[in-house]
Amino acid sequence: TYTWARSAQGTYTITASAAVFNAATTLVFGNIGGKSKEDYFRWEVGSNTQIKVSTYDNAGNPADDVFEAGSFEIRIYS
Repeated sequence: TYTWARSAQGTYTITASAAVFNAATTLVFGNIGGKSKEDYFRWEVGSNTQIKVSTYDNAGNPADDVFEAGSFEIRIYS
């Protein structure tokens, strides 16, 4: 089970209920959906139970309204 949390504007964490994330085997795929401006997001494995997600507007400022009917997928490879 994954739980999303917002810690600040444009800053989120995804916490897994078990230790499943590894920087070498975890990938995130996504797009921001129907936005016409060039917003973007970045991610990183913070620990074996946490992924950090940062979202930005087209000027590089942290923003909360980046995803609009987009997709976000976490894949864990062996």
